[in-house]
Amino acid sequence: MKNTKKLAVFSNISQAENELVINPNDGLDIGLTHTKYSFRIKLNLKIENATLTNFEYINGYIILDNNCRSGTIEFSPKLLKKIGKPENVILVYNEKEIFILNR
Repeated sequence: MKNTKKLAVFSNISQAENELVINPNDGLDIGLTHTKYSFRIKLNLKIENATLTNFEYINGYIILDNNCRSGTIEFSPKLLKKIGKPENVILVYNEKEIFILNR
């Protein structure tokens, strides 16, 4: 599994609920090089006693966009509310799934 560094979270009212936008440099950290990827996105993961707990998922997209600052991630306001409005998250990539770790 590959992961990004800690990404600062921002809200973008112009994007769909099932889209996450990151900078291409952050995408490279997890091996993504194209503009758009379809994934099962697992939400609300927390690490407790070395296990991942409390997750649900959506089918969505990761979009790599140079207009997104490096070290940040953009969520729709609705999705941001759904994941608890964290200040920072880490994306973990495993095959066709992306895990959003709230830290």
